[in-house]
Amino acid sequence: MFHVKRHLYVRTDLFVPGVGALINVAHLEEIDDTRCTLRRMIEMNGEEVIMGASVDGHTVGAVNKPNETVPHPDTYDQFPDISATYLEADEFDALWTETVAKFPELC
Repeated sequence: MFHVKRHLYVRTDLFVPGVGALINVAHLEEIDDTRCTLRRMIEMNGEEVIMGASVDGHTVGAVNKPNETVPHPDTYDQFPDISATYLEADEFDALWTETVAKFPELC
Protein backbone atom coordinates (compact mmCIF):
# COMPACT_ATOMS: atom_id res chain seq x y z
CA MET A 1 0.00 0.00 0.00
CA PHE A 2 1.19 3.51 -0.84
CA HIS A 3 2.01 5.61 2.23
CA VAL A 4 1.97 9.40 2.02
CA LYS A 5 4.45 11.00 4.37
CA ARG A 6 3.07 13.91 6.38
CA HIS A 7 4.81 17.25 6.18
CA LEU A 8 4.98 19.11 9.49
CA TYR A 9 5.82 22.73 10.20
CA VAL A 10 6.95 23.58 13.71
CA ARG A 11 8.52 26.42 15.66
CA THR A 12 10.74 25.54 18.60
CA ASP A 13 11.84 28.00 21.24
CA LEU A 14 14.79 27.11 23.43
CA PHE A 15 16.06 29.26 26.27
CA VAL A 16 19.78 28.92 26.93
CA PRO A 17 21.07 30.55 30.14
CA GLY A 18 23.68 33.18 29.31
CA VAL A 19 22.72 33.14 25.63
CA GLY A 20 19.00 33.86 25.54
CA ALA A 21 16.32 32.57 23.23
CA LEU A 22 17.06 30.45 20.18
CA ILE A 23 14.23 29.98 17.71
CA ASN A 24 14.07 27.39 14.94
CA VAL A 25 11.24 27.10 12.45
CA ALA A 26 11.33 23.83 10.55
CA HIS A 27 9.69 21.97 7.69
CA LEU A 28 9.80 18.29 8.57
CA GLU A 29 8.80 15.11 6.77
CA GLU A 30 7.47 12.46 9.11
CA ILE A 31 9.33 9.12 9.10
CA ASP A 32 7.40 7.57 11.99
CA ASP A 33 5.96 8.67 15.33
CA THR A 34 9.42 9.35 16.81
CA ARG A 35 11.53 10.66 13.88
CA CYS A 36 11.35 13.15 11.03
CA THR A 37 13.56 14.14 8.13
CA LEU A 38 14.54 17.81 8.25
CA ARG A 39 13.71 19.44 4.90
CA ARG A 40 14.13 23.15 5.64
CA MET A 41 15.02 25.11 8.77
CA ILE A 42 15.13 28.79 9.65
CA GLU A 43 17.14 29.95 12.66
CA MET A 44 16.20 33.21 14.38
CA ASN A 45 17.46 35.10 17.39
CA GLY A 46 15.32 36.12 20.37
CA GLU A 47 14.07 39.20 18.51
CA GLU A 48 12.85 36.91 15.68
CA VAL A 49 15.49 38.21 13.25
CA ILE A 50 16.43 35.56 10.68
CA MET A 51 20.07 34.62 11.26
CA GLY A 52 20.49 31.63 8.97
CA ALA A 53 18.82 28.70 7.29
CA SER A 54 19.27 25.18 6.00
CA VAL A 55 17.77 23.29 3.08
CA ASP A 56 18.64 19.71 2.11
CA GLY A 57 21.88 19.81 4.12
CA HIS A 58 23.05 23.19 2.73
CA THR A 59 23.40 25.87 5.43
CA VAL A 60 23.84 29.62 5.14
CA GLY A 61 24.27 32.42 7.65
CA ALA A 62 24.73 31.95 11.36
CA VAL A 63 23.17 28.52 11.64
CA ASN A 64 24.60 25.34 13.07
CA LYS A 65 24.57 22.43 10.63
CA PRO A 66 21.48 20.48 11.65
CA ASN A 67 21.02 16.73 11.70
CA GLU A 68 19.22 15.20 8.72
CA THR A 69 17.01 13.13 11.02
CA VAL A 70 15.48 14.85 14.05
CA PRO A 71 13.04 13.89 16.80
CA HIS A 72 9.34 14.06 15.94
CA PRO A 73 7.71 17.23 17.37
CA ASP A 74 5.33 15.07 19.40
CA THR A 75 8.36 13.96 21.46
CA TYR A 76 9.61 17.49 22.27
CA ASP A 77 7.92 17.43 25.67
CA GLN A 78 10.71 15.02 26.69
CA PHE A 79 13.31 17.78 26.23
CA PRO A 80 13.70 20.41 28.98
CA ASP A 81 13.57 24.12 28.13
CA ILE A 82 11.99 23.55 24.69
CA SER A 83 8.55 24.69 23.68
CA ALA A 84 7.06 23.80 20.32
CA THR A 85 4.21 25.21 18.27
CA TYR A 86 2.83 23.70 15.07
CA LEU A 87 2.43 26.09 12.12
CA GLU A 88 0.38 25.95 8.94
CA ALA A 89 2.28 25.39 5.68
CA ASP A 90 1.45 28.90 4.44
CA GLU A 91 2.88 30.43 7.64
CA PHE A 92 6.14 28.57 7.09
CA ASP A 93 6.19 29.42 3.37
CA ALA A 94 5.79 33.15 4.10
CA LEU A 95 8.76 33.03 6.48
CA TRP A 96 10.74 30.92 3.99
CA THR A 97 10.12 33.53 1.27
CA GLU A 98 11.56 36.18 3.60
CA THR A 99 14.52 33.91 4.35
CA VAL A 100 15.30 33.28 0.65
CA ALA A 101 15.16 37.05 0.02
CA LYS A 102 17.82 37.48 2.73
CA PHE A 103 19.85 34.43 1.59
CA PRO A 104 19.29 33.94 -2.18
CA GLU A 105 21.93 31.20 -2.27
CA LEU A 106 19.30 28.90 -0.74
CA CYS A 107 17.66 28.56 -4.16
